[in-house]
Amino acid sequence: MSLTKRLSLVCSLLFLFTSFTIVTGKKEKTNFEQEFADFKFNLYKYLDNTNSSELMRFELNSNDSVNIVIDKFFDRNIKEIQSYQTHVMESYEMAIDYSDEKYISEDVNFSKFSEYKKEMNSGIYRLMLMEPLNFANTIITVVESQTMNATDIAVESVKDRIAQPSVSSRKIDQNNWEIYIDKYYKVYKLTYNISSNEMALIKILKRVD
Repeated sequence: MSLTKRLSLVCSLLFLFTSFTIVTGKKEKTNFEQEFADFKFNLYKYLDNTNSSELMRFELNSNDSVNIVIDKFFDRNIKEIQSYQTHVMESYEMAIDYSDEKYISEDVNFSKFSEYKKEMNSGIYRLMLMEPLNFANTIITVVESQTMNATDIAVESVKDRIAQPSVSSRKIDQNNWEIYIDKYYKVYKLTYNISSNEMALIKILKRVD
């Protein structure tokens, strides 16, 4: 499967299963969360005029009206978005201890995501990667897809929809965090810089018991 097709499949599945985190639930929204929810609702009128085949393949041109509208929203709300992302990280902050006795590190090419990242710098991809856990799941799926076919990727996405990983974070400094996504048999350790919106998967721990 080519790089572009694999990226399109990964993003399609992640949008289907993980894109509603910020706008669902009954708790009271902050002003920005409400603004973001209203913004996403208004995207329907732009998506109705978008080529269906391009939309399914996540191959929208940078000049597509949807991408332009999304980019404008993100550019004028950078501080609010970073504040929201920090709030998300703080909500998962807790002590973390993964004993070497129970886990071993997998030998994986973690740089694989960098090949995809250059295609994800604007528009609809920014929308997906705004939510830290969506961002993390995108990286995890891309890296794990090196040894998966399309069916394997889809099955893992369904599992994540049914089950729920344990998520924890640790603050390094004002902008940098560590994120641990524990799916029982595997634990994924990522680093996250909120100011630059850069995230990287740096370790996969496999449960040995």
